[in-house]
Amino acid sequence: MIRSGGRLTHLFVLALIFSSCTCGQEAPPPPAPVPPTRPAGFHVTVAATAVATATPVAEATSTPAAESSPTSSVALPADFPDDIAVMEGSTLAGVQQLGGGANNVLFSTEEPAAKVFEYYKDDLKEKGHDVTQQYQTGEQSFLSFKRGDRVTNVVIAKDPNDPSKRIVAIMYYEEDPAEEF
Repeated sequence: MIRSGGRLTHLFVLALIFSSCTCGQEAPPPPAPVPPTRPAGFHVTVAATAVATATPVAEATSTPAAESSPTSSVALPADFPDDIAVMEGSTLAGVQQLGGGANNVLFSTEEPAAKVFEYYKDDLKEKGHDVTQQYQTGEQSFLSFKRGDRVTNVVIAKDPNDPSKRIVAIMYYEEDPAEEF
């Protein structure tokens, strides 16, 4: 009897193992992705050129270096730095006012990303800006410069609405000098 009880126990354990097998069953679907949340007060409008711009857009005058698109009423901010050149052939696509007095100015260009990267890197270094960070890939590039208390960041990325173009975002702001103790 002990032997047959051992076999029964053995068969019972095997039955439990096979009964809990999920072989042949499909895995449950993954949970739906949750869209990122935006901070309160962040509003986006789409310009006629299909480039997103944050509101409100600052009143400013246009400079000869960059002309706004005929389908857009966007203009360079009045405080756009004189020592930041706008690459020839670029079209002003949008202006975003950010917190802390920062502005983000968006341009569209058909130039290759590598050429745009080298243009801004060389031009700003030539004008006395120190490169503090740089990152470059085929799809997206980033440059960060500092001159005095002003920080300037240049991001170059493929235009999601037209892969033959690049979006160049130039974000600049005055850094608050740290108080000494």
